[in-house]
Amino acid sequence: VSKIVEFTVAGEAATSQAPSFGTFSNRELIENTPYDETLTATGIPDPVITSSVTTGSLPTGLTLTAGRLHGTPTNIPNAGSSFTITFTATNSVSTVTRAIAFTVNDENAPRFDDFTATSLTEGVLYDQTITVTSTPAASITSNVSRGTLPTGLTLDNARLHGTPTGIPTTGSTFTIAFTAYNATLDLTVTKLIDFTVADEASSTNTAPVFGQFTNTQLTEDAVYDQSITATGTPVPTITSSVTTGSLPTGLTLSNARLHGTPTGIPSTGSAFTVTFSATNSVSTVTRAVDFTVLDASIFSGAPQFGQFTSTQLTEDSLYDETLSVTSNPAPTIFSNVSRGTLPTGLTLDGLRLYGTPTGIPDEGISFSVSFTAYNAARDLTTSKFVTFTVAGA
Repeated sequence: VSKIVEFTVAGEAATSQAPSFGTFSNRELIENTPYDETLTATGIPDPVITSSVTTGSLPTGLTLTAGRLHGTPTNIPNAGSSFTITFTATNSVSTVTRAIAFTVNDENAPRFDDFTATSLTEGVLYDQTITVTSTPAASITSNVSRGTLPTGLTLDNARLHGTPTGIPTTGSTFTIAFTAYNATLDLTVTKLIDFTVADEASSTNTAPVFGQFTNTQLTEDAVYDQSITATGTPVPTITSSVTTGSLPTGLTLSNARLHGTPTGIPSTGSAFTVTFSATNSVSTVTRAVDFTVLDASIFSGAPQFGQFTSTQLTEDSLYDETLSVTSNPAPTIFSNVSRGTLPTGLTLDGLRLYGTPTGIPDEGISFSVSFTAYNAARDLTTSKFVTFTVAGA
């Protein structure tokens, strides 16, 4: 009897990566109000962050240390204060810089709230109005300070609205400067907000991705009903056909669904492969799934295999797993590499695979092991094929 087990192989993690900055959640400070924000950067290896004030000057009470700006700004003029910090993140891959403009407002100055959303999508209606807290009420004006307002959008002082069109596949970005003026106190505050507009196709359409069958092992005279799923935008259409072997009597294949009660299975069992195709406007994806059908009498004493906890190994990392098997009396175990080559550093000993794999190429490798358990008392044999992947360090 054979049991075919599906495994998924995750893409190998990159071993090196250029620095990528995070964001400051708040770039607007208020006089006599504590402030503490840190800009982070990810990368492999971890990047080192340095910084310097490149425009204006750091207000009294603030301290700049690498990616962190903190303190309580004081002595801010009525008109407010602005300055720019340039952050640099460096690792062995590259150096990346980011210039961030900060404003410090007088404690009595108008205060802007945030937009609920600053990410727009081509062809989708957008309507947001910025609000400001001020006593007495402040007047609001605005202008596009960087980039160009996409076709279909209208900027009306505090309000940005409309349906953006004509967005390139790479998307579009622009910045709006909102200004609030309290005439009684003669105080002005400006807030810069960055907006992004995603191309409709790139933001809404995705290629099909298959799910998994919960069980690909059937038993003679036992009801079976499983469907494979596929996600994607637009929703993909699933078709299927038997590409190896033949569909046992009693089973029906209907696109994504395999169901019925298999009958007439030989004592050696039956195996077949179904190839599923998921298609939408983005692409067509196929998946071949192997099924086995066991003769009903097999459960009178045939060995039953368990599962490996993990079939994904990593170069230079210790691996030690033993496949369990249930049988009475205890079976004789045989195992061999049935596809590919056992990596250097690994040992296959019956049901146990262990060791530290070395010499793995960057793209990784895969190999399959055939495990066989033989119950001599009942003259019953069960085999299980397991595929292992080893990712490069």
